[in-house]
Order: sequence, then structure tokens, then C-alpha cells
Amino acid sequence: MHSLGLSLSYKRVLEISSELAAKACRQFQHDKVVCPMKLRHGLFTTAAVDNIDHNPSSTTSNDSFHGTAISLFQHPSEHCKGSERILSPELEVETISKTLSAAELPDFFTSIPPFLLKMPVEPPQPHIANLSTDNCRFTENGVLGDVLKQAISSELDWMEAVPSADTDCVSWGGGAFHASKSQQNDLPHQEYLLPLFHQSSKSPAMRKHAMDLVMQAVKFLNPGQIPVITADQPLFAIAKQIQWKCPEFYRENKIALLLGGLHIGMSFLKTVGTLLKDSEWVEALVNAKVDTSGCAESFLNGSHVTRTRRAHQLTACALFMLKHAYRQYSLSCAALEENVLCFEDWKESMITTSPTFKYWTLVLQLEMILLVFVASLRDGNFLHVTAEIKTSGHSRPVIVGQQLNGSLRGPPPNEPLYCVAVPFYTVNDFISER
Repeated sequence: MHSLGLSLSYKRVLEISSELAAKACRQFQHDKVVCPMKLRHGLFTTAAVDNIDHNPSSTTSNDSFHGTAISLFQHPSEHCKGSERILSPELEVETISKTLSAAELPDFFTSIPPFLLKMPVEPPQPHIANLSTDNCRFTENGVLGDVLKQAISSELDWMEAVPSADTDCVSWGGGAFHASKSQQNDLPHQEYLLPLFHQSSKSPAMRKHAMDLVMQAVKFLNPGQIPVITADQPLFAIAKQIQWKCPEFYRENKIALLLGGLHIGMSFLKTVGTLLKDSEWVEALVNAKVDTSGCAESFLNGSHVTRTRRAHQLTACALFMLKHAYRQYSLSCAALEENVLCFEDWKESMITTSPTFKYWTLVLQLEMILLVFVASLRDGNFLHVTAEIKTSGHSRPVIVGQQLNGSLRGPPPNEPLYCVAVPFYTVNDFISER
């Protein structure tokens, strides 16, 4: 095509790409931090660290790749769109490069300092005082109980809309029901991948280096924000060990580590599966032709997260539809001219008299918590517990978690330095929307 005068030569394309890479590296050197050029100032920024593996399937290949990937996410909104980064003056001058050599990244990015982690490291044990038990129970008392009750109420509203008006079949129109009530951010969140590392992500030195790079990037892009890093279970465990070993650099008021929702959900599915073992739940799913016997048996272990979650969703809907037993009870009491108990009192009496009723009520409660957990991940709306932590001879209330769509900021200037909590503010959410 180039010989016919219809396009650039391949060599010129390589020259342009090499010049762009050289400009980016010079900008990294100028800023003293490695951030993609499109990242904006003043936006809530989160990060994810994970392993990246490439096993070529070609019979002629002689190498594979097992490294570490660091991704940065920015969360703009209508009222906060951030500001563009200012390029260094030397990058404003247009240059024509004839070199094809690859640009080198800064040494502070590529050089990984050695770090020895003797596992396990004992976590610090702060003194916790004045922790109200009412706030820790899933009851109508306390803040946490109110939050969970409100979240479950949303799921109950969906279950009310699940049964069809003409049949008893379960309708999966609940997805549209939640979507109609969801208040999602209209602006898409931006996702950027930093240059890859050849080192294994399970290395403590690599994990510590990744935490340092994220802290540098967040400090440069959004000063005052506490960095948030998400990782799966193995990498999260290593990161927590580093945080406990070096609290002067990575304590909770300097960096927030979040365990990925996938592993939390898998553990919860296994817990519910343990409860449902030998309850003939698997046989009921097979007889209802929900799935084959082999797949239904795997639901007890939660090996396939999506299928298992749908099976519990279906089970919760079926158990909820059985509440017509209360209507039959109400009609029979009305026919006998007896006093009719309210639904909650009737349920408590049935739990007391019927072990089977108590068992399936517990199963329904766990499955409702599972649905609330999935909704919290998709909406960025989390539960919270408040406590009082005593450190450095002082006591103050802190927020362990928060039921807010918020970003993490450091303590206000008038807060004492011994604060070890992570305050939350309603600015943006943690969920990446495409």
C-alpha cells in the first residue's frame, strides 16, 4: 500500500509510536510518577493489582508470561469531572524522531526494592471500647439493623414483583425491576493499565512495590485521598501482612485494602451450601428441572459462582412465594372468628413449633443477605459498623465501614494524628462502570 502511495510506511508508524512512548517516559520523569497521560487531576482514583498470565497454545512457542498488572480507575461525575494534566514544556515542542529504539521507563518504576516478609505476621490488636451490641446485630435495633432491613426491603419488593399474575412460575424480570430503581452514574469510569511487570504478583517485594506505586499515583492525581487497592484473596493476604509489618507506612489511615467481592461471595456460597447439605435441596432442583444432577450437586460448593447464585436466587423466590400459608392461616382464623396474629408474630410462633419452618427461614435469611451483598457490589453501597478505638491514650469513634457511595479522604486537619480509621465522604462510588 505504501509503494502505491496510499498509506504511511510501516517504518514511519514505528517511528511515531516510538516517539509517543518516549514522550510519555519523559513526562513520567518530569512528574516523578508513572501515570497514563489521560488520567485527570482531582478525581477519586482507585487501583487493582492482579496477576497476568499468558500461556501460548502454539506448538512452536518457547516462552510464556506470568507477571503483575496494575490498573488505575477514575470515577468522574456530573459535578466533578476533574482537570486535565499539564504537560511539561519540553513535550510541547513537536519533534520528528527517526529512532526505533524502545523508550526506557524510570528506574523508580522498574527497580523493585528487596523486601523480606516472614509470614505469618500477627495483626495489631487495638483496644475497642463502647461497642454497642445493638449496632452489631441484624435486628431492628441499631444502625446496622436499620440498614440491612432497608436493603432487604428492596429485595422483598422485587420478590413481590417476581410471580406472574396468571401463573405460579418465576419470572426473571427482576433485573429490569432493579435497573429501574438504580441510580447509576451517567459518566463512564476510566480504566488505565500501567506497564506490566515480569515479576510474580505473589512476591512480597512486588506486592509492596505495587502498593508504593499506587500511593504515589493517587498522591499526584488527587492529593489528600487515601489510596484504595483491590485484590483477590491470595494477594490481599500478602498485602495485609505487609500492612501489619510496616504500619508506619501502610496503616489503615494511609491505604485501604479491599478484598475482591468474588472471593467473599464464593466463601458465602460455600457456607450456605454447607447448611443445605443433606436437606434434599439438590434433589428438589433436579426434580424441578432447574439443572442437571451434576451441576446441582456443585451448587453446594459454589464452584460456579453465577449458576450457584442463580440457584439461590430461585430458591429465595420459591420460599418467599410460600408465604401464602399465612394467608390460609388468616382465612381459617377469620372463619373460626379467632384473633389473627400479624405476620411477624405468626412467623415467630411457627419457628418455635416447627423445626422445618425454622430451618428454611434461616436458609431464606442467608439467601437474602447474599442478594443484598451482590446488590451492594453493583451499586457501591456498603454496610457499616461504628466503634470506638482507643490508641495513644485517647478514645474516639471511628468508622469501620460505611453505607455510602463515597470516596476515601484523610482525616480533617483538626483531627488528632493517632486516628487509625478511614473516614468516608459522599463524593463518588467504588464501582467501575463501562
